[in-house]
Amino acid sequence: MKALPSGIELLPETFLKGTVSRQAVQPAEFPGLPAGCPPAELPEGARVLAFLRTMSGTAEWPAASAVFLLSDGAATRLDGTPTAIPESELVRRIRNLTGQQAAPPAANESGAGIDWSGTVLPVGALLLAVFGIGLVLMRTWHRIDPS
Repeated sequence: MKALPSGIELLPETFLKGTVSRQAVQPAEFPGLPAGCPPAELPEGARVLAFLRTMSGTAEWPAASAVFLLSDGAATRLDGTPTAIPESELVRRIRNLTGQQAAPPAANESGAGIDWSGTVLPVGALLLAVFGIGLVLMRTWHRIDPS
């Protein structure tokens, strides 16, 4: 196996599975690909969809069969498979399997946080109402049976 270029970074645009991070992914050299699975040779500056496997917290360099080159709305595998499918169709298929699609926050955005007005306040009000109903029922019950 030939040596892979060092210092290559993949800048994530979207994650279709796994944790979301703004940091660039620096894949480590794949220790040993199965026979017939050459390592991916990524064109510089290209948009790719890569299936990365992690080992000990580090992404491993993908095989050519695990990378799609995205160009003009079409996705073509880097292993030489001649058929290209629309990029949107490939993403749709992956999302059907993973149920996830998340974009990392932009440089000036904060990460995900608690939605106070949309979650905490309504849930808090609901809990307060349930607690109040419980107190009213308890008081009514003690009037019926004071023992």
